[in-house]
Amino acid sequence: MLLTNSEMKEDSNMELYGQAKFLDDDSIQLTPLETNSSGCVWYPHSVDTTQDFSITVSYWIGGGRELPYEGADGMILGFTEKKGIGSNGEYQGFVSGEKSYGVELDSYPYNRGDPDGKHIAIIKNNVRNHLKYVLDDRVDDSAWHKLSVSYKAKEKTLTVYLDEKEVLASDGIELSQKCYLGISAATASGCNQHLIHLHKMKQQDYYIQPMLLLLLPFHNIVLLFRHVLFLMLYLIIVQIFSYIFFMIIIISIFCVASLSEGYLTTTFMSWVSPKLS
Repeated sequence: MLLTNSEMKEDSNMELYGQAKFLDDDSIQLTPLETNSSGCVWYPHSVDTTQDFSITVSYWIGGGRELPYEGADGMILGFTEKKGIGSNGEYQGFVSGEKSYGVELDSYPYNRGDPDGKHIAIIKNNVRNHLKYVLDDRVDDSAWHKLSVSYKAKEKTLTVYLDEKEVLASDGIELSQKCYLGISAATASGCNQHLIHLHKMKQQDYYIQPMLLLLLPFHNIVLLFRHVLFLMLYLIIVQIFSYIFFMIIIISIFCVASLSEGYLTTTFMSWVSPKLS
């Protein structure tokens, strides 16, 4: 089942920050082709990072290569402990912090810590800490591309696919258990337009859609009710077996008492009878 932007547009829980907005074609514009702009969009609920998951988006970044600074600054698909929007420019709206990870599409590779060229990177804590990167001109070539990111919880591995081909992978990724997923972009003196389509998010063997995410609290209530029901059935069964065991004990006591009484009566009569004769 696919997650479409038109469905998300109706979901008031989708959180947009900065200059991010839905366009008429149901794409989300994170930034217009303007300098000093930023925007981001967040899924409303946290991701269960103890289970495998994946996210697929399409992006269009471009329009700025013919302008001063040849396009800037980039977009980040982030996994962070809190939602919000970071600084613009080289920080690309990323919410920095301990255990913050991101997949960066950096179109302006002239900032401190950047590789020598437009690149895709897996970053940790801040935009200057590149765990893995690969140079790729498709980050802002004014064309639509499909970006997929998958996380293997047991192996703690994050893998990045571009146009359905693996381009990056990094292990030792310790995502926070309370992790939010957001996509941010920003410009500074140079600029690009940043557009996205959010296609789908897959958690284990089922797709999570923002409209369905609204049902998660109800889902938790159903799970709680089921556990309570199982507990009640267990207690009822224990009570029934306890009652049966109690009745067996009572009946056994009466039987033993009856047998004992018959034995005592017989013994007494056998002792008394000779005396009376």
